[in-house]
Amino acid sequence: MLIVHAGMHQEVDNAAVVQLLESLRHILVIAGPPKVAHEVIDRQLLAFVRRCLLSPFFNKRLHGLTDLVRIIHTVQRAAPGETFAWMSQHALATWLREHSIIAALLGARVGSLKHGAHAELTSRAASVLKFSAMHNMVDEATLLLLWDQVRSLPRAPSVVKLWRIRP
Repeated sequence: MLIVHAGMHQEVDNAAVVQLLESLRHILVIAGPPKVAHEVIDRQLLAFVRRCLLSPFFNKRLHGLTDLVRIIHTVQRAAPGETFAWMSQHALATWLREHSIIAALLGARVGSLKHGAHAELTSRAASVLKFSAMHNMVDEATLLLLWDQVRSLPRAPSVVKLWRIRP
């Protein structure tokens, strides 16, 4: 993440931001109702992930995707009352659709931003797309976008193999 302050550019480590938010979570849980604390921090984590995924820099997009996959796995494993208990799997899948996260990962225009498709992001996005598909949140436009990318990328054979797509 790049922070601009008074004309100076400073790179911020994604892991440090996530660690800071998790530390803040522990403080908020002690200070107030745990459910509210978790929701506040989790929404900030999702906003941070979205910002990373929409970055023009590949490494930031990759970090955002890694964090998103971690969040998805956490939500899938969470029992009622745990960290992500305020957000159901369906709510997270809806958030992915409403914020065009899969489209962004596949290189489509999201708002005024468009970043090129990248085979590495596509191959690592498999779990995100599968999670969305399990909740019926993948539409025809997303499938067409994926298909177009698979056909046009230089590493298409490895992506096809990963996704088990038959050309």
